[in-house]
Formats: sequence, C-alpha cells, structure tokens
Amino acid sequence: RLIKPKFFALEWHRRAGKDIFSLQYLLGKAFTNPGNYFYVFPLKNQARLAIFEGIDAQGKKIIDYIPRKLIKRIDNQEMKIFIMTNNNQESTIQFFGADADSKVGAGLKGGVFSEYAIYRSTQIWQLIYPMLKFNDGWAIFNSTPRGKNHFAKLHDNFKRLSETNPYYYAETLTIKDT
Repeated sequence: RLIKPKFFALEWHRRAGKDIFSLQYLLGKAFTNPGNYFYVFPLKNQARLAIFEGIDAQGKKIIDYIPRKLIKRIDNQEMKIFIMTNNNQESTIQFFGADADSKVGAGLKGGVFSEYAIYRSTQIWQLIYPMLKFNDGWAIFNSTPRGKNHFAKLHDNFKRLSETNPYYYAETLTIKDT
C-alpha cells in the first residue's frame, strides 16, 4: 500500500500559489471523503479577503477555483461552503481565522493553516491536532518564509521527520525554483 504524507509544511515564496494549491488539495480530499474540513488564516478577515473576495494575477476569483457543479450552497456569513462528494454525500469547508473562537469538537478530517508564520499563537494547531489524529486526518501548513519563527521550526521538524516517516513532507520553493 502506498503511504502518502498527512502533514505538509510548504515554505513557498510570495505569489507562488500556496493558497490555490492548498485549496485544490483540500477540495480533492473533501470530494472523495465526506466530512468537515477547515481553512485557517491568521485573522478572520484574511479568510474573507483571500478566498471569498480574492482575485489571482490572471483576474480569476479564488472562489471560482471551486467547480460550480460541486457547490451545493455557500453560507457567506459563516464563510462555509457545502459541496457534493463523488458519492452524493456532503462535505463542508469552513474558512476562519486563528483569532476566532476555537473549532474544538468539530470532528475535522483535514485542513489548511495558511501563512502559518504570522499566526500570533500556535494554540489553534494544538486544539485541532487531537481531532485530526482521531479522524486519521491531515494538515497543510503553508507560509512565506519570515525568518526563524514557529513555522520555520515546524518546517525543519517536518523535514527531519520526513527522512524516516512517510506521513511528513516539507518543501521549500524559492523564486528561482518556480
């Protein structure tokens, strides 16, 4: 059986497409495995700006990267998207900020921590990790490098772990790489 990573640390340069990649990965998981998924930004207003109002360099709205035929409904107030799965069940994708009320007890299967280097605290990860472990879940931590901080430490740890544990993956992409 092929073992795939469950925990990703993606240190990519600015404008490398971290959130578009992460959103597409999350959609693939939500489409094939019904459940609750999350997408966390450092601040709640960043979730709205990046996903619900964001536009890429080509002028395409970020939310339009979600195929319309998958969307059952969108709750703009809660920043929650309900999508149909490949077996006609439902998955939810909730967008929120690490500064918002905790999502403990939400039965999460996986999600994204975007721009993790600028989180004021790593408490949100500490709260969500037990749910992911219980649900055999996954997480992507993406960020632009911003010096030696909690993301740099996490990235280095995942890189070290990936040498012996296939559940961890760490990658650095510079402007030269892309």
